[in-house]
Amino acid sequence: MVKLGNFLFHYRNGLFPLVYLLLFFKSSPVVEDYRLAAAAGFAVALLGQLLRAVTIGLEYIIRGGRKRQVYAEKLVQGGIFAHCRNPLYVGNFLILLGVGIASNSVLFLSLGVPFFFFAYWAIIAAEENYLRNKFGQEFDEYCNRVNRLLPNFSGLGQTLLFRRAAFRRRRERERARR
Repeated sequence: MVKLGNFLFHYRNGLFPLVYLLLFFKSSPVVEDYRLAAAAGFAVALLGQLLRAVTIGLEYIIRGGRKRQVYAEKLVQGGIFAHCRNPLYVGNFLILLGVGIASNSVLFLSLGVPFFFFAYWAIIAAEENYLRNKFGQEFDEYCNRVNRLLPNFSGLGQTLLFRRAAFRRRRERERARR
């Protein structure tokens, strides 16, 4: 699974758009009312984008690896990463699920969505292998505290308030320097 995850990570920018081509094939609708599918899909995709934005806004990380290989300088455990080890992938998956729902395509929902779930699962396996080899016990302890995909909402409000207060303090320090 790790080798496959490394392959998918490396070629994801070319491979993933190919799967999106399924959206252009005629398919049976999931629901008769396309407006219902569009509204539900938009809501799911918006939730995914919101999760990604909050994750990136709260904790700086190097995304995309280095030279299209899995890479990390440090083990990021703050912000949303304190509640879910892979919030960006969860956000990505919600976005593509939303697109699938909005497309109202049985073909995309039955082939594309499972492909992406499997691909992200393999990529996560490759990333976790890399992190375990690089950070050892620190990563194992992190895994024991934080779920891989399902967020733990306990303490989430405190995380958001703490980061908001830190942002305000940083902004006030910058104003004082001027």
